[in-house]
Amino acid sequence: MKGRKLAVHIKKIRSEKGFTQEKLAQLAGLSVGHVIRLESRRKTNPTMETLKKISKALGISFEVFVGSEQEQTCLKQ
Repeated sequence: MKGRKLAVHIKKIRSEKGFTQEKLAQLAGLSVGHVIRLESRRKTNPTMETLKKISKALGISFEVFVGSEQEQTCLKQ
């Protein structure tokens, strides 16, 4: 999943779960600023580790974010 689409997806799922950015950051072990940058697209290439932390905090499968092999190339290892 690329930049804007990823940012929108994270924000949508977070909102559906009723989490604030602060709560997601706390559960994922990330800074609030990091979550804000991800959702606002100022950080467009999150690492796989960051996406794993976010997916775990949201209670969803990591594969939701990575999708196809082609989409994975936009993510940093």
